[in-house]
Amino acid sequence: MLKWSYNSAPDIPDAIYAAKISGIEEKKSSKGNDMWVFTLTLAEINATVRYFQVVDGNFDYVASQAIASSIERVAKCFSIPEGNDNPQEWIGRSGIIETYHKTAPNGNTYINVKKFYSPSAGKKALTQQLAAKMVDAQFDFSEGFNV
Repeated sequence: MLKWSYNSAPDIPDAIYAAKISGIEEKKSSKGNDMWVFTLTLAEINATVRYFQVVDGNFDYVASQAIASSIERVAKCFSIPEGNDNPQEWIGRSGIIETYHKTAPNGNTYINVKKFYSPSAGKKALTQQLAAKMVDAQFDFSEGFNV
């Protein structure tokens, strides 16, 4: 697996969120590969998600292409200019992500980033999610309401 995530608030719902890159650390993976650890702040609920992205290592061509594609999806999501490979300049950028829960073999529950949306697709996905929540909400209009 090329990437995984940890969330400091595992009770947050699986959903689509506006996220801001609030930090990036350059680290080594457990296998000694270079990776970036993104701290993403979810605007609506003020929780953080950590996203681990391997950026370099001893990989075959197919794995290297998958890593490049994954980094490109992150960059597009947060509107990072093409060719900007300095992760510290990415801090403060906003984008739209989708999260999901995953239970590890040790029983711990983690929040993973399921998808990084492009700006246009992200706006559409957030709008659809909001519309679905509004439709699902049950209102009693039998006595009218005040606006």
